[in-house]
Order: sequence, then C-alpha cells, then structure tokens
Amino acid sequence: MVHSLTGIPRFHDLSEVAGNAQRVCLTTHAAPVCVAACVALAALVAQLLQGAAHSADQLEEALRTAASLAGEFTAGEEERKALEQSLLDTESGSVDPSEGGVLATLSVAVAALRLGCRREERSSAAGPLDWRRLVTLVTLQGGRASVRGTLCGALLGARSSLAGLPATLLAQLRPGHTEYLSGKLNSLLDLMAL
Repeated sequence: MVHSLTGIPRFHDLSEVAGNAQRVCLTTHAAPVCVAACVALAALVAQLLQGAAHSADQLEEALRTAASLAGEFTAGEEERKALEQSLLDTESGSVDPSEGGVLATLSVAVAALRLGCRREERSSAAGPLDWRRLVTLVTLQGGRASVRGTLCGALLGARSSLAGLPATLLAQLRPGHTEYLSGKLNSLLDLMAL
C-alpha cells in the first residue's frame, strides 16, 4: 500500500499508471488483491494530481474509475466486489478499524479523503482541508495506524497539494532527509524504467 508514488509518473495516463503500480507491487506483494489495491491507489493519486476531485461528486467519479481499473487485477468476482466496497462504500463505520488487510487500510484512507472533501465543501471559508486533523483521526483508530496514516497523508496531500500541507510539518523536514529520500525515489524510478 505504500506504492502510492506510482501514481505520480505519467499521472495523465491511467493505463500507464496501472502498469507501473502492478510492476512495482509485484516486487513485494504478488497476491492479486494487493496488486489491485495498489493499482486503485495509484489511479486515485493520479486523478487527484489531475485535479479530478474538486467536489464530492468528482471524487466519487474518480473512485469509480479507480475501482473499475483495479478490478481487472483481482482474482475473481468476490475480490472485485470487496475492492469496490473498500473504495465505493460511503457508509460511515462500515470497516472495523482494528481489522487488518489491505482493503481495510484502503477503505479507511478513502473515508478520510471523503470526509475532508465534504468538510471542505460545507465550509464557508474555502480554505484547504485540515490535513493534520484527518491524519491524526486515522492514526488514533489503531489497527495498522502507521500504514493507514501514511496512505491517508498521501491521498490528502495529492488532493490538497503542497499548499494544503501544514507549514509546521514542512518546516520540520530536514534538507538531508529530503535529499536522501529524493535520491532513493529516483533510484527506484530508474530501476523500474519509469
């Protein structure tokens, strides 16, 4: 699930994004449900970067597109339906936060993204969504908090862009760390011929 970065290169081409996500995911997780979840995540990140989710309706359309694209990578109908439920189920509390698994993790992060989008639409001041508050809510649920928090942060960050991230968070990033991470990311992308 930490393969959200595969949604960035060539983000305008969803079939390319899906292929990249599949190749990167297969290096560590061969289960079809894991590959499908990574494809869904990458497709969602790509659409967020395209600006395709400014409203709640647009977000739902982006989620349907991600589910459709990722459904091709599932092992069968039951897995496809579970993937769709994790992306498209809008019922609050439909996933037990203590439940493990890739689809539960994806579902929690998507629910936070929906919540942020709805709050942003309802707000009279059209400011950026409260990134820190939503990530904190997700991590305080327990379960696989570090993975869910990372995924939630990736989706919210892709939607809100750099301007929507808390200034205090950005100020804490050390130049050495960002250079190190950038180097590792570039090496991975070179290795994967992206």
